[in-house]
Amino acid sequence: MKSLDNERYRRFAAQRLKCCWGECVGEVFIVTAVLTMAVLAFLTVTEILFRCGVISFGIGSLGKGGWKLGVAAIIYIFLLYVALIPLKYGTAWFYFQEAHSTSIPGSGFFSCYMHRKHIKGTLKLEFMVIARRMGVAVFPIAFIALMTWHFRWLLDQDPTAAAVSLAVFAITGALLVFMYIIYHLRYIFVPYLYASDPEKAPKEIIAESIIVARGSRFGIIKLVFSLSPLWVSCLAIFPLIFVIPYTKMTFAAAAAEIFDAYRSDSRHIGNAEGIKEEALV
Repeated sequence: MKSLDNERYRRFAAQRLKCCWGECVGEVFIVTAVLTMAVLAFLTVTEILFRCGVISFGIGSLGKGGWKLGVAAIIYIFLLYVALIPLKYGTAWFYFQEAHSTSIPGSGFFSCYMHRKHIKGTLKLEFMVIARRMGVAVFPIAFIALMTWHFRWLLDQDPTAAAVSLAVFAITGALLVFMYIIYHLRYIFVPYLYASDPEKAPKEIIAESIIVARGSRFGIIKLVFSLSPLWVSCLAIFPLIFVIPYTKMTFAAAAAEIFDAYRSDSRHIGNAEGIKEEALV
């Protein structure tokens, strides 16, 4: 497959956003508002439980009623999952259509809420992706936890050896994290593939994303690094309202071209029809 033209994707994204800037910024504010309200609600519930004596906090650990707070946290995470995942896939559909120069109203972001099958389909698909990512994430997390414990123990025994151990740990840990990011990228096209053909089974979409990502892996990595300076600017918070839509539109443009390239060769897609563009509403 030919290399990705990242500069062209970025120019297209900047140009196309002029047609839907208000809708895209609105989506960023909606997600931010939902997350903010969820955090405030959880903190409020925690405060109420604490004042009523249902839970208590010990020094350095959770005291009485800790399991109740854990249950509340699980419930909140589940509610956030149900609220935001269909929006994530509806957003992918919106940007994917815009990447094909098709103007979509702002209601397109909420297209996955319109039918029960899309709500169930997106929740199931995203759960399968998260399960795969978490299954692999166990290894770098376990390594980092083990090496952190080993460094703290070694620091008391031999500071010089601890310094060498820290250097080895930093290099190895960075390599593991980088490898996990590469693994993570194999699912980057899942939302766009669902937007292209929501009738496909989740396993087919995931398998197809792996195949498509494998053929353009280095191009995707270069695209991610080309956008990294913009994300550094987000430390100032305000640039987020531009960087998030710009990043999504850029990736949607890349996905549209990559899909078109694979659609021209039915051997990669698995059928003669290729990737369909279906409305979710």
